[in-house]
Amino acid sequence: MIEWMQKHKKSLIPTIWISTIAFVGAGFVGWGAYDMNANRAGSIARVGQISITNQELNTKYSELYNRLSAMSDGQFTQEQAKNMHLDQIAVDQLIGEAYFLNFAKDLGIQASDKDVAEFVVSSPNFQENGAFSKELYDNVVRNSGLTKKEFERNLQKVLTLEKLGKALKITPSPKIVEAFAASQLMQDKVSAEIIYADANVTFSDDELKKFWEGEKSHFMTEKKYTLGAYFVAPSKADVNETELSKFYKEHRGEYRSLDDKLLDFAEAKPDVLKDYRMDQVKKDATKDYLEIKKGKLDTNETIVATASNFPISEIEVAKPGDVIKPFEYKGGYLIAKLNGVEQPRQMSFEEAKSLASKEFETKKRKELLEKRAQDALKNFKGEDFGMLSLNSKNNTKLSDDEFYKFLIDMFNKPAKEGIVMFDNKAVVYKISQQSLGNSEEIDKEKAIVADRITALLNSNLQDDLTKMLEKRYKTERYFKGKDSE
Repeated sequence: MIEWMQKHKKSLIPTIWISTIAFVGAGFVGWGAYDMNANRAGSIARVGQISITNQELNTKYSELYNRLSAMSDGQFTQEQAKNMHLDQIAVDQLIGEAYFLNFAKDLGIQASDKDVAEFVVSSPNFQENGAFSKELYDNVVRNSGLTKKEFERNLQKVLTLEKLGKALKITPSPKIVEAFAASQLMQDKVSAEIIYADANVTFSDDELKKFWEGEKSHFMTEKKYTLGAYFVAPSKADVNETELSKFYKEHRGEYRSLDDKLLDFAEAKPDVLKDYRMDQVKKDATKDYLEIKKGKLDTNETIVATASNFPISEIEVAKPGDVIKPFEYKGGYLIAKLNGVEQPRQMSFEEAKSLASKEFETKKRKELLEKRAQDALKNFKGEDFGMLSLNSKNNTKLSDDEFYKFLIDMFNKPAKEGIVMFDNKAVVYKISQQSLGNSEEIDKEKAIVADRITALLNSNLQDDLTKMLEKRYKTERYFKGKDSE
């Protein structure tokens, strides 16, 4: 999930309306103890002529948080959001949108108040029994945590980007679509043999040492952080029912079923109790953090932390002597003081032996598999895989992912024989006959292919245009991150 977000953090001209509805439906996700909402109108960045406000950042943060929460069936947490720097991803997306909003302004493209009004009235999200409901609309706006003016300004931005997207959209020519459709339906009569890697690969210490000598700069110890730690655990004492009910009412938008319906107090109570206790212990930990920072309270435990045993993102930017703000750790909150840092160093052969053995074993297994595959191609004994196209269904002993990789690799190579390598197997194949799909089949494929090519062309256009706009509009970024305050 974290990789997906990083990859798409600069996505521009997004379908923001969909995510805005998701945000409205799921309720506002707050920033926690270090909220930056004191000045909602303050700027966190400026791109060209457009200022990005705290309100927009909080809205975008909530939108992304709720989307990730829905993707993980409600398992996504604030700690995960912090670890992946979701606040910075939200800023990146807002800056990306601002590039295109500036561009739209320069082109004279703008959603009017009338456009916003027509959209609101016609949207199914604000209708009851097929007709616009002002009461429903007012409730949605109120639940969003925004004023009506802010909500409608966000809609205007969405509709402006939508207009720009339509104006920039590229449609492929019919000839290109037909050529691609024909390639999708090209069929090859294939015979193939699956060659499996050896389960056991043996080698001597001398072979391993020779491998390590050539790769030893890659075998480094982990960076180590010596921490003075102070752990604050949640109380197990009984909780006043009135206080618990009050906490639920303040955060009720966060308690939802898998089908996104609000849970009542009784249904949500176990989670409410857990969250209430964590909320209380966070307040206690914040007080202890201030006492430790002033030198009035000492840490009581030493932790040697590395990336493999600790949430390292919480401490990696700290300097020796820094006291880190409390963060969630093993069911409570941890306050850490960075006492020292040991930089990575090159491992000795004995230290690296276990890791080097695994890498060398993988390398040797692959080499042996490649040799066996080459021998099998020379003395080919493949079985009939039938007529295959890029749309063929898997009827082999390969997994679906392996089968479709095999198809793509095979159709991308001009030769009529070859080898497709996988981690633990190889497919050796020969093509004995080739044919194109008939005109009727090509016509059926055209609509699907047109959508694929359109998406690809517009994605490439968007990437190129983004690079141009980054140079065209000056960007000033004031927001340093929630954890940097």
